[in-house]
Amino acid sequence: MLLLLVLMAGWLALVPWFFPRPASPDPALSQAKEALIGFAATYRDRYPDQMFGYLPCPDRDGDGVADPPCGAQEQAAMGYLPYKTLGLPALTDSQGNCLWYGVAGGFKDNPASATPLNWDTPGQFLLPAPAGATPLEGALAAVIFAPGPPLTPQRRRPGAGNCGGDRAEDWAQYLESLSPGADLAAPLTLRPGLPGQGDNNDRLLGIGTEELFFRRIRLRRDFQGPGSGRRGINGWLANIRDCLQSGAALPRPSPAAPQAANPELVTGRIPASCANLAPLGYGRAFGDHLFYSLCASNRTCLSVNSQACSGALVFAGERQTGQARQTPAQRERWENYLEAPNLTTLTRTGLTLAGASTYTVSDVSRPAAQDVVLCLNPPADRLSFAQNMDKLLPGTPSGGPSPALATPDGPQQTLTLGALGATTSHGLPAASLSGCAWFGDTLAFDGGLRLYFRFQIKKIGEGFTLVLADGERNSGADHCGGGGGLLGYGGQSPGSGIAPILAPKIGLEVDTRANPGWAAPSAPNGGRNDPDNRHAALVFWGSAPYPASPDNPGPGDDNVHGAGANPTNPSGPPGLASLAALQASSAAQRAFHLRLDVVRQSTAQGATFLIQAWILDVNQPALTLPVLEAMGDINQDFSPRFPRLAPTLSQTLTLPALSGQDLWRRVRLGFTNAQSSVDQQILITLFAARSRP
Repeated sequence: MLLLLVLMAGWLALVPWFFPRPASPDPALSQAKEALIGFAATYRDRYPDQMFGYLPCPDRDGDGVADPPCGAQEQAAMGYLPYKTLGLPALTDSQGNCLWYGVAGGFKDNPASATPLNWDTPGQFLLPAPAGATPLEGALAAVIFAPGPPLTPQRRRPGAGNCGGDRAEDWAQYLESLSPGADLAAPLTLRPGLPGQGDNNDRLLGIGTEELFFRRIRLRRDFQGPGSGRRGINGWLANIRDCLQSGAALPRPSPAAPQAANPELVTGRIPASCANLAPLGYGRAFGDHLFYSLCASNRTCLSVNSQACSGALVFAGERQTGQARQTPAQRERWENYLEAPNLTTLTRTGLTLAGASTYTVSDVSRPAAQDVVLCLNPPADRLSFAQNMDKLLPGTPSGGPSPALATPDGPQQTLTLGALGATTSHGLPAASLSGCAWFGDTLAFDGGLRLYFRFQIKKIGEGFTLVLADGERNSGADHCGGGGGLLGYGGQSPGSGIAPILAPKIGLEVDTRANPGWAAPSAPNGGRNDPDNRHAALVFWGSAPYPASPDNPGPGDDNVHGAGANPTNPSGPPGLASLAALQASSAAQRAFHLRLDVVRQSTAQGATFLIQAWILDVNQPALTLPVLEAMGDINQDFSPRFPRLAPTLSQTLTLPALSGQDLWRRVRLGFTNAQSSVDQQILITLFAARSRP
């Protein structure tokens, strides 16, 4: 361990300096200083639940070993330099006297200060800079003393050890630069001496707080915490963000702060349930740097780096010129932490926050002062295969086909619709061959929805439907329609014991088998008025009542083109479109990217939904890399980014208000499909959806 500390101290001495060093009158002082800085910069390596920066207690009895605890909490401690603890030889001044050492109450490790240690912690020793040297900023964290020979009336007792027979409390017999009887709980002004000076021959070398954090600790990669592993400041912030977003809604700040006067936001500190997370030590050290703000409406209202968010986590970086955080009063003033526009937004008005996405020391000569601002949205406002495969639940009717016709694969993050060998060989009528998969969580639907996924038709059969269903009336995965042309979306699977998908609902069907005509409501699978075997279309709920109920689901014309009065299922453009690639001879050519945007506008009379979908096959010239990237970016609407790229499907749906009921405030997302006389296999990948603000 001693060898490790020596090597670490030597390595740290190579870290670049940002200001000129104070001139050192004695090599032993410089060696001791480097070892102390190395001790502080590696403190967390020895105590993983503590912050970097702590310094050892002085040696009280001259044996070279630190003697904790040293004095009362918040008080400076004086004594010999603990050279053995630092991995050093016995350092002495030019007269053979052991070096002395003082450490500020805020930096000693035992007893540690009640105020957390971080880059804002003030020092306690005031020391004028030697002539020609740049003064260190503020009071010092520690001072090393070369005492020189005794002066009148000092008396030093001899002893068997390297440092004689005196103890730490006898420091006045060695040091003239600190007044006898000085209050160790107060700022301590030191008076450097000169060799041969009759009343003070102390030679001193200080360690500034900037030298510990600004020049050393913050340059450690595990202090910044880049990359994987959830280390350092960035790992700590990521864990807090995930904790805040882990529930169905963002938790309330605790406590709400009186300075937060923006009526559209509730702003304060991190709630206790998310405050003390790994990596340990960072929460205590930098808790006063964290600000947490939540939209008062419990809906998306904030713009965080141009991203729509329901809340935000703000980490104030290192202080800038003009900011002071040393006293409790200064730490209560948010202007000593936050910069524009964040200070104005959190304390007065506005809904815009901006800053860095990570704490990064990009310029070693300047403080990393920019606020780190992270967008917060509860997971119920964002769903994806990458993050929520465990929420995707199959809803195949009981007694249905085996293998099932909707199969999520968590490790592969895929959903397979249809199955090979699962048709009438099981003795089931075509009307029973359906399968559905639903996300267990619903999404807020007040502003609409953005959604993207990729699909490939590996074996052509009936087709499938993407479903946006009312989250209140369709609970869980126990909803699925009939087989064959119903595509698992319309009607009900006979004798299955599973509920139909109840209105209001929106379906986007991809239909690869023509079911022409429409016999009658009494024959729900007798035809869908399909124009061909290669079309995509928007469908609603046909002649079913609105809102539908389990005991009156409607006649089963949910996906019959032209059925229904308000709304009417489209029977032609712009709500229905033929796509030749759906019947391409090669499965590789039957691969598509689908983007769906639903923009909702609500009034007292009801709600209007503008539905637009872009379906582009992989060989389409319009599918450029910028277009593909925009299709997958569910944080922004697609149409404004590519206004000349017409949607494949579009429709406006208007719903009247429901007396005494919420009008479709949450949406449940799922996929349905069906088979009849032939098998099919469709692979869904890269699914992601989020609520619009």
